[in-house]
Amino acid sequence: MPESEYRDLHRVEIIERVFSNLEKRNDLGIGQFRSMLKRLTEWDYFDPYYFKKINKLDEAEAKRNIMHLKQL
Repeated sequence: MPESEYRDLHRVEIIERVFSNLEKRNDLGIGQFRSMLKRLTEWDYFDPYYFKKINKLDEAEAKRNIMHLKQL
């Protein structure tokens, strides 16, 4: 799918399509999955705009979730 077609989709729809396309690969996208997991477990920047200014995200919960992911 060309990048321009993703523009009209919601984030969840884009993610579903990307993961679906990865699963269709011969290797099931294992390299990409591993890369995503590695980057998530190394996450250390919590943008103050989302976590403090508009309180959309909970920093403590985000850190707990990352620690849990590292344990898995």
